[in-house]
Amino acid sequence: ATSSCLLPSSCLLPSRFNSSHTPASVGGSTGSPETQGNVLNDDTKVPLVEVFSSESCTLCDVVVQQLQRLQAHHNFRLEKVNFSQHSKWKRKYQYDIPVVHLNNHFFCKHSLDEAKLRRRLDELHCNLQQSE
Repeated sequence: ATSSCLLPSSCLLPSRFNSSHTPASVGGSTGSPETQGNVLNDDTKVPLVEVFSSESCTLCDVVVQQLQRLQAHHNFRLEKVNFSQHSKWKRKYQYDIPVVHLNNHFFCKHSLDEAKLRRRLDELHCNLQQSE
């Protein structure tokens, strides 16, 4: 279903890039809602975008730069996860980086479809406004 939500300028505030990542926040807290990336992060009320990468991944750097530019127009929390420090993610993604999660759910790998992510972020912000 298509929403007729018009996003106010308050939805378009940029967020800070956080390069650190703790293991507890990788999988989400036990109390946070998870429904295929349709629910906003409970702690912050903004979407969480995670980039799983390694230290020497130039493709990962490109995706992070794309996401940082996107933050100028969309409010989301961006976290870079160096999977070499997290064995679960290393086993899962070591041959597929960069991998992007939206609200603790797989979104894409190898490259970023910016238009698709913008649409999902707009949907998430509209869903939040309609539920308030």
